[in-house]
Amino acid sequence: MTAEIRWFWSGQPPPDFDAWFRAAGPSWGSASDSKTRTDGYVRDNGQTVLGIKQRGGSNGIEIKGLISTRATVLELAGCTATVGLWGKWPSTLALDERNLIRIEKQRWMRKFCVEAGAAGELPAGDSGLRTCGCDAELTLLAGPDGSRWWTLGFEAFGIFDRVEADLAATVAVLARRSPPRLNGGRESGYPGWLAAQPW
Repeated sequence: MTAEIRWFWSGQPPPDFDAWFRAAGPSWGSASDSKTRTDGYVRDNGQTVLGIKQRGGSNGIEIKGLISTRATVLELAGCTATVGLWGKWPSTLALDERNLIRIEKQRWMRKFCVEAGAAGELPAGDSGLRTCGCDAELTLLAGPDGSRWWTLGFEAFGIFDRVEADLAATVAVLARRSPPRLNGGRESGYPGWLAAQPW
């Protein structure tokens, strides 16, 4: 189970926001080096809360579904989003390649641990196993038609009773770093964003 918020925009991130997310600050390090992969999503234009993904470079698939929308609304850089609780299930189901939408991704991440309600950022190179925490990601996307998009998302994981609070604590840390304001973001998970595309 995860607690998440996410927004999508067409085009490229504004340069000032891109630099703010990726660069080091007065008391924090830079985001992780970018990682690139191509994921395949099952095409289902009528589905906005369930996604089936073949992650690039790995075997099997991931099934992800929205379980609940919470009352909590979080804000960052002038954008608001309602917290969603999502479930994930791995599977070895075989997918028909003809029914997949291929999305290229280039992603930068910031990883956080939350203890006693306070979120602390881990160094960019820290690859230690976490049983709970929250990730913030800035991802550039390319659709199958070459169209360009980008997304900003937060995903808290671990103990069910804590994920919503851990998400809020992490967003609060980044909000205190004075992010440049953003406009026009579409609040959505990947299934909803994909369902709105003509591919």
